[in-house]
Amino acid sequence: MENFGVYQYHHNQGQAALIAVVFFLFLSLALVAAFANTAVQESKILRVNLDAKQSYFLAEAGVEDATWRIIKGKNYTSPIILTLGGVSATTTVTNIGANSKTITASGDVSGESRSISTSLAPGGTSVSFHYGVQVGDGGIMMGNNSSIIGNVYSDGSITGSGSVTGDVVVAGAANKIGAITIGNSSSGTGRAHVFNGTTIHGSSCPNQYCIVDNPAYQSLPIPDAVIQGWIDAAVAGGTINGNYTVSGSKSLGPTKINGNLSVSGGATLTVTGTIWVTGTFETENNTIIKLSSGYGTGSGVIVADGVVDVSNNTTMSGSGQAGSYIMLVGAKNAPASQVMDISNNSVGAIYYANHGRIHFNNNATAKEVTGYGLDFDNNASITYESGLANANFSSGPGAGWQISNWQEVQ
Repeated sequence: MENFGVYQYHHNQGQAALIAVVFFLFLSLALVAAFANTAVQESKILRVNLDAKQSYFLAEAGVEDATWRIIKGKNYTSPIILTLGGVSATTTVTNIGANSKTITASGDVSGESRSISTSLAPGGTSVSFHYGVQVGDGGIMMGNNSSIIGNVYSDGSITGSGSVTGDVVVAGAANKIGAITIGNSSSGTGRAHVFNGTTIHGSSCPNQYCIVDNPAYQSLPIPDAVIQGWIDAAVAGGTINGNYTVSGSKSLGPTKINGNLSVSGGATLTVTGTIWVTGTFETENNTIIKLSSGYGTGSGVIVADGVVDVSNNTTMSGSGQAGSYIMLVGAKNAPASQVMDISNNSVGAIYYANHGRIHFNNNATAKEVTGYGLDFDNNASITYESGLANANFSSGPGAGWQISNWQEVQ
């Protein structure tokens, strides 16, 4: 009996140990299974997050690609498909009104879709031309039958025998309005310290419409800093070293031309961005200069450091939309010299030379003229357009847009 009890004791002890081993084995297996399941779930979460991030960056790349195409004036067809690493983003461009655009791109990696949206609005500098002609201290010399259809503000004297349909203001006590005709029998006023043989409201001065006054001098509307901004935008588009001649039909801009720019007779130059010419800018007879359609309702600029010479029958125009204009800027600093010479029957441009004189030959016309001083030959004319009171000058399709928002929408 005593030996049997010992055997039973050891037998029970062995069973308990075996049960404990089995228990710990099952516990370990359960823990391993739990950890494995957690690892699998975390791996799935990491994979989903990775796919979502890849989808996000893919959509962002699609928006950036479309934005670059629009800003640079490149051709595109909506929707745009961009493929990276074997997966694709689909980008749509929607026009909002006349100029604004919404760009939306969607990326989808393994079913994890993300979408990015941005809006583009017209950018640029708003310039207000409130007068058909505005000049600085150099004043205006008007030839026979020359005319300004609009108002005039001058910091210097106006001499000659032309006509102005609107009002005329000449600033300063030492300056005068000469023998020109202002308005007609029912309109027009003049303000100046001295009138010499001036006709206003259908009768010679003095009369109630010849207002003896000492008006204040008025700054020209475009500061040098704004012109420098246009020059910087042109430089950002790259540089052409040496003289450049346009023949046939060519598109140009934004660019700096480190030399002269010439447009040959009969040629067509399409301006796709601001052009800065370090030398002279000249057009031969019967040339066409126009803005790219990408300008929309915005206006564009050609800046020249040298003399600007526009030959006979040169036609200049905006993008084709209302409110779009092309402006030639003579940046040469030579107040006593003619830095711009506009020949017969040239039409369509705004001319600006705040540090030099602008000369208009017989039958030359313009939409607006601003300069240090102006010289009009016989029959030259300026016809002011009301839209110039708030003209928006951009650096062209290459810089004519600004991003108004950028956000994830899904």
